[in-house]
Amino acid sequence: MGESGGELTPEAAPVPPVDQFVAPRLTAAQVALLGRYGEVRPVVAGQVLFREGDRDYEFMVILSGVVTMVDHQAGVERELARCGPGEFVPGLTIFTGERLFITAVVTEPGSILVVAVDRLRELIGRDQELGELILATGLRRRRWLSRARAGLRIVGSRTSPDARRLREFAARNRLPHVWVDLDADPAAATVLGHHGLGPQDTPVVVMRGGEVLRNPSTTELARAAGFGSGPVPSSTFDVTVVGAGPAGLAASVYGSSEGLATAAVDGLGVGGQIGTTSRIENYLGFPVGVSGEEFAERAFIQVLRFGARLLVPATATALARREDEYVIRLDTGEELAARCLIIATGVTYRQLEAARLEEFEGTGVFYTPLAAQDQVRPGRHRSPSSLTAVKARHA
Repeated sequence: MGESGGELTPEAAPVPPVDQFVAPRLTAAQVALLGRYGEVRPVVAGQVLFREGDRDYEFMVILSGVVTMVDHQAGVERELARCGPGEFVPGLTIFTGERLFITAVVTEPGSILVVAVDRLRELIGRDQELGELILATGLRRRRWLSRARAGLRIVGSRTSPDARRLREFAARNRLPHVWVDLDADPAAATVLGHHGLGPQDTPVVVMRGGEVLRNPSTTELARAAGFGSGPVPSSTFDVTVVGAGPAGLAASVYGSSEGLATAAVDGLGVGGQIGTTSRIENYLGFPVGVSGEEFAERAFIQVLRFGARLLVPATATALARREDEYVIRLDTGEELAARCLIIATGVTYRQLEAARLEEFEGTGVFYTPLAAQDQVRPGRHRSPSSLTAVKARHA
């Protein structure tokens, strides 16, 4: 996602049109319901409601006036959309806890209804229709932001293994991002020069809000983006799931929805291989099909909604038994204790027995699952469970 080239200027990065699906208006009844959980605040022209890069924010419904959404690309401000009465901001970050990609500025005075995130989650748990509207809108807005080339920027050479690693992590975890190719995109020099950097400093990640990360680890990128959880708590979990593919996410939802303290661990991202599947058409509950990306996104949000702790990226490297607990050692050096352990690690690609193979992974050597075209009709994909089985048989 977000990997098209081109100059990072407003002229070369046109903003997609905003339709009623990206910016729906709440009904009077829905606004009244939200009003029971929040408070009304007056706003004045020029007031900033939140900024790119913010980590703490609230759910806001515009009651009167106009709020304009903007972002900044190498110091240039770009207007993305204008929101009026009945529309709400922000989007999916309300559920994921990620840092914001846009800035909201009041351009016409009025008033807004502000609902704290924890109160919003409480309401969504009671009103399925409102919850589905907010979630579906958030998913559409994220795709819209990707088309508008909003999000963090990864600048580097296409031949760099580290640049490839960062791009893969952002793509697998559906972090809105733009790839700026140092070898072919003139915008790379503009972005680097704006931050006082040169080609020798790449790969770099420019976060919304101006923070620059020089060749960060995937863990550092995740923390900077607000993705996943922080340090491992010292308390013992009721259930720990190793692997955050469809099976691992399902186990996490089942455990946390029953009130069990649940943690999910994955070394790369959320959704597993299903997140790269173009479309699933035979999975129960999706009569018209669903993309692998949306399936993974919805499962991820469901895990967070029930309060499971997500530890990504973190790789389980060792397992031991200590009295009545399982102790999982992570590659970060931390230890995770659990009363029950579920292993849902999926498949591992078989590698060629070739010298120095790892030096070329991500730059000339890539891994991809066999499509099993003789078993799946063209244009169709198996459900997560059967797809995993096909891949495992060929791996």
